Amino acid sequence: MDEWHEADQEAFARSVLRRRWLSALGRSGVRTVGELRAMSEEQVRRIPNFGPKTIADISTALADRTLRPDDPLERLALATAQAMSERDGELVRMRQSGATLAAIARRFGISRARVVQIVERDGW
Repeated sequence: MDEWHEADQEAFARSVLRRRWLSALGRSGVRTVGELRAMSEEQVRRIPNFGPKTIADISTALADRTLRPDDPLERLALATAQAMSERDGELVRMRQSGATLAAIARRFGISRARVVQIVERDGW
């Protein structure tokens, strides 16, 4: 597999909202960046399944100065570069280095099927 380029590293390092978060915001009636920025942290926290990580990622994503209030929330998601946790990043790097699914599963205490899901989800 190709090595990660600096641009790839930067894309993974940026916090971007995951699809399920965007869906939850949409179900809550939030459609634009401006509407999301107008919400208090407490209002965002009340959305089902939104915890500290989600709140932190939303704050980071909204700090992007290129976002306009009328931009749709979809601008916060990058189709090719989803947020990747440290664990998932390490898991993907192990797979890129040739580690077996079984070895990765043992290392992280997850099933081989879950390893496959993560690797496929992140496009590797």
